[in-house]
Amino acid sequence: MKIINATNQILDANKLKLVEYLSLPKAHRSMSLKAFARQILGISEPTIHAWKKEAAVVMSVKRTIENRFADDIPDVLLALKNNAIAGNPRAARLFLDYVAPGYNQEVAPPPKEYTKQELDEIIRDLEKKFYPNK
Repeated sequence: MKIINATNQILDANKLKLVEYLSLPKAHRSMSLKAFARQILGISEPTIHAWKKEAAVVMSVKRTIENRFADDIPDVLLALKNNAIAGNPRAARLFLDYVAPGYNQEVAPPPKEYTKQELDEIIRDLEKKFYPNK
């Protein structure tokens, strides 16, 4: 059995099982990756590590995690907001990074405007510095 993932890449049944395993929180995994590879998939440890690096597997794990936890995002954001309002600066940063990306980018002040006399003086100083024999 083969499955086509969201990136239109084919995953066989064993790789699909690996995706499901890797998308579980570690505390919810019933066995180690090595044991999972041997007992469930019937493959070697080097093979499982090679599979973990494949783009199709990586993308599928990411999408599975996103789908699994999508319903929890509003609750997490509410908790972050409440902690931010209570004075937690880290919660404030995380909350604002999510709901208002780019809010904290520093804006450079406008450049200083120089008079002709100031510019002439700056040019003379630079000429003295870089062309001392002139």
